[in-house]
Amino acid sequence: MAAAQLVDMGFGIDESKIALEASNNNLEGALQLLLTQASFNERAASGVSNANSQPPPPPPNLIPTVADLTTVTDTDTDFKKALKMSVQQSKADNGKRQQAAVQNFTARTRSAAQNKAAEAAQSRTTNSSDTTTTTSLSPASAAKKAHPNLKIPEVLSKKPKEEQIKRSSKRLSPHPLAIDTLLRTITMIQQNPTNPKYRRIDRNHKAFENALKNAPGAIDILIAVGFKTKPQNILLLEGQVDLALLYLGKSSLEVARESAEYSAAKAEMIFNTKLTDIANGISTSSDVAVVEREEKKRLAFLKKCPEEPGFGQVSVINILVGTKQCSRRFSSDDVLDDLLNYLGGIGCILYAKIVNEKVWKLVDKNRSPASAIEICEESKKYTLQRLELWPSANLKVEIC
Repeated sequence: MAAAQLVDMGFGIDESKIALEASNNNLEGALQLLLTQASFNERAASGVSNANSQPPPPPPNLIPTVADLTTVTDTDTDFKKALKMSVQQSKADNGKRQQAAVQNFTARTRSAAQNKAAEAAQSRTTNSSDTTTTTSLSPASAAKKAHPNLKIPEVLSKKPKEEQIKRSSKRLSPHPLAIDTLLRTITMIQQNPTNPKYRRIDRNHKAFENALKNAPGAIDILIAVGFKTKPQNILLLEGQVDLALLYLGKSSLEVARESAEYSAAKAEMIFNTKLTDIANGISTSSDVAVVEREEKKRLAFLKKCPEEPGFGQVSVINILVGTKQCSRRFSSDDVLDDLLNYLGGIGCILYAKIVNEKVWKLVDKNRSPASAIEICEESKKYTLQRLELWPSANLKVEIC
């Protein structure tokens, strides 16, 4: 189609095809090439007539005629390649300019947040090699490289024994059971340094799990005074007993026992033990008559409670009494007094301490922050739904 247009303009079919091939089928490029060639032919013809039919030697950079292009030579091939490379380079330059224009337009139309996100992504790409190197380092080395002025504290086990014992004892302050257990252990070793019974601790034993397993610093202080970890979860005190370390350990634990944290935690532990006994039906009195009166009162409270509804549209009330969880279902229109009677049925002392003496309180743990339920003659008539104890509630008995 393009060759036919060139022929209609007066050019030959062969030279039109060659020009189109050289210009990569670009009609305007081929036309420009043909016009340039025609101008050159005219100048060549004029030069021949003025020189008495003696054609001058062609200049070294003379453009070949279209007729000459029909003969395929190495020069012809190079010429075609040069023309194609020129056209391709022009297209590549145009593409780069268009891409730059699109990027500039995109940057102008993006929001500030989008521009920052793009800069961050480019920064991550640029620093990918540094990131790869950093991730291959150990955590301590990576932290030191990223923060050269950062000072990583020394591991406790590498510090002097005296500091290990003092720091571990301080961490144990809120754990009275662990402190009391460790004091008894160290005291027995001091009194019986050669008795193997007191120099071996089984970490799988129930007593160890209850008192020391979850207490931070308990194992550290045992290792600091000379115990070593052995297979099968055993702590063993081998060789000569270091009485100085045992004395230091005992003194540090006694200091922790005098702290306010220990006293508060100890009082709470005793309180929870008492509540657990109440929830389990264990009387605080050894007098049979007193126990019988408490049982009658407990049954009287239970009789005042409404019948427990079935599963469905009910409120499930969970009450933590000491370490025991007590649960019961109530209807949404049951009132606070029904809930308090249920507490009296667990233990009559609970009703007396919470409602009459007001030295204990019933705390709603579902609230944020947890707060005590206000108990008075008026609030006793409030429904559980009004008190936001429906469709479920988690309560706990605490000391005021």
